[in-house]
Amino acid sequence: MVFDVEIIQPLYNPRDGWVEKYIAHYYELKALFARVNLRIVFVNDGSTRNFDEQTIQFLKEKIEHISIVSYTENKGKGYAVRQGVKQTQAPLVLYTDYDFPYEMSCLYKAYQQLKVGNDVVVGIRNEAYYNHLGYRRKLVSMACNFLNKVFLKIPHTDTQSGLKGFSLKGKELMLKTTITQFLFDTEFVCMAYQNKNIKVSTIDVELRHGVKFTRMSFKTILNETINFTSILLRSYFGKLKA
Repeated sequence: MVFDVEIIQPLYNPRDGWVEKYIAHYYELKALFARVNLRIVFVNDGSTRNFDEQTIQFLKEKIEHISIVSYTENKGKGYAVRQGVKQTQAPLVLYTDYDFPYEMSCLYKAYQQLKVGNDVVVGIRNEAYYNHLGYRRKLVSMACNFLNKVFLKIPHTDTQSGLKGFSLKGKELMLKTTITQFLFDTEFVCMAYQNKNIKVSTIDVELRHGVKFTRMSFKTILNETINFTSILLRSYFGKLKA
């Protein structure tokens, strides 16, 4: 089958009972994309719990069109998304987290923005999102937004919503990103804005009720600080232009 759009969903050590909740969300998604040939691309980023052969078989039984990429060593979200991108066949691709943190309508809005000719669509989180964050996550998010504005000169400060979409041109750009962890998002958006042949659009995204956030470790903060410095230096010296 020729697919119109594929949705990449990376996951690592998902919560207990996640599969049943996921299937319920999937049917909501399927109804929203009722007239669209849709395929899910799952990427298991080296999970050590709650993702096994039984889980894979259950997903394949419940989801008509699904591709599952799985490897044993945890590599990071950026690496996982790129592995998913390599499996895609459709002209349009979206990616979001496995627990669908944003309202389903946001995915459809991103799809519509790609349909009218945009190459990259970036989800922008509203103020209500930050009110749901713990102190550490909120501080890190606000710091990233400040750094994006002051140093990377991105037109909008939010690059980390975790919901994005791209065309075939955007796909080529995504596969040129190198960061393996969370700031691959910032790297991708920065590259898109520095490429004059890439048309970028944004959509507002709304947090879905009941979403729970994981705790951000100091090790993650340190690693992402190093990654941001890498993006900044490469941007300054013109190394992000594809």
